[in-house]
Amino acid sequence: MNRANRHIFQILKKRTDRLLKIHKKLDWTFNIWIGTSIELEKYAYRANILSEIPATIRFLSLEPLLGPIKNLSLKKIDWVIVGGESGSKSRHIELHWALSIKNLCEQNKIPFFFKQLGRRNNKRGGKDALLEGRIWHQYPKINIDQLNNKIY
Repeated sequence: MNRANRHIFQILKKRTDRLLKIHKKLDWTFNIWIGTSIELEKYAYRANILSEIPATIRFLSLEPLLGPIKNLSLKKIDWVIVGGESGSKSRHIELHWALSIKNLCEQNKIPFFFKQLGRRNNKRGGKDALLEGRIWHQYPKINIDQLNNKIY
């Protein structure tokens, strides 16, 4: 990944405790983004651990969002993705859960991406995943010059 600098790698880890133990052994070049999944309030601590990792972009994947997350720290978080669960036994997402996360992102000036509503027969993703009547596909800002000029 360090040498493939024309690409951005998005790594998603649930085991942030393990990541905290090994992160100093890794070379966190600008093109390696790190994220963690948080599906319920009891896993919100993962965001705090993620904030200690020296990646260019740190992101949260709140998917599948299975309940409200009221105590979410966005300190040093650059991007938040929210989505419902899909599959034959998918659990329901309440839009007000996603809306509260979107509002928190707006308050903290963090890009918010609403990926999908989920459900088995109608995932309603992409242009059909509406929140407050609109699509939320915001992305973190990256330094294009850094991407274009980095040579290893």
